[in-house]
Amino acid sequence: MHQMDLSAIDLNLVVALDALLRTRSVTRAARALGRSQPAVSHALARLREVFDDPLLVRAGRGLTPTPRAEALREPLSQVLAELSGLFAPPGAFDPARCDRTFRLALPDLLAAFIPGWVAAIETEAPNVRLEVRRPFGPNAVAALADGRCDLAMMARFTAPESAKLRVIGRIEWVTVMRPGHPLLDGADRETPVITPEAWAACRHVEVATGLGAPSWVERAVRAAGLTRRKGLTVETFLLAPPVVAQSDQLFTAGRALIAPLAERYGLVMVEPPIPVPPLDGVAVWHARYQHDPAHRWLRELLVTEAAERLTARARPG
Repeated sequence: MHQMDLSAIDLNLVVALDALLRTRSVTRAARALGRSQPAVSHALARLREVFDDPLLVRAGRGLTPTPRAEALREPLSQVLAELSGLFAPPGAFDPARCDRTFRLALPDLLAAFIPGWVAAIETEAPNVRLEVRRPFGPNAVAALADGRCDLAMMARFTAPESAKLRVIGRIEWVTVMRPGHPLLDGADRETPVITPEAWAACRHVEVATGLGAPSWVERAVRAAGLTRRKGLTVETFLLAPPVVAQSDQLFTAGRALIAPLAERYGLVMVEPPIPVPPLDGVAVWHARYQHDPAHRWLRELLVTEAAERLTARARPG
């Protein structure tokens, strides 16, 4: 079948034909289009050439469509409706009607957020699915760009400069240990006095992030001129609390993130005896999702939920 070269067609002609068929008058069509009568007459002449048909013929004071023009009326109306929807701004997003899978990359340090996120998503968008993946590290930019993840959570100092980001909240640090740990001296005190030297001399659970750089806590230890005694090294944050609960090892982590697990395992939380600067957590995404309604809804939901939990557990209580 012969295919017409659409690149040679002026879409303004389609709009003009619709107006001519509706008004059956060059004058009234020009008025409806906000164009001059000669311009619409010229458009009609071009349309006659394109369709090789008169389209509209003189009948009294008006114009009458030819059979070819009558056959064009309905498909022309459908085409214009589709074009209008194509170029119209996106309508309001309804999460309840969204059926989509989102891929989220985050360190398991932030695993405490996942139950709240899942509950919020199920409430607002029961057909939305969430896939949680491990961080992509130095390859985060490429992973965001090629769709391997839609949104990534990370520390601000590790966030790629080229990505869009939003601060989730500020993470404060605590050290967790079992009740009756030797550092507590057996005293029943809410704020035990622990010296930096005694704290560093204890064995510490460390998480190997795989990023090839010292952790935030380790940087603070070195800045304080100390060396921590290494204990167990694990690849996942989630293994630290049960180990601490059954040993004399210590673990230092974000208060809001460790608090749910500390409560579950009956751990004691104390302030580290060295200054560990607060750490800003951020949500990061690719610029191509900046104005996507579904993506905007997701990141707003996740960031809001995470920020509320960080705020709620920002202080001991």
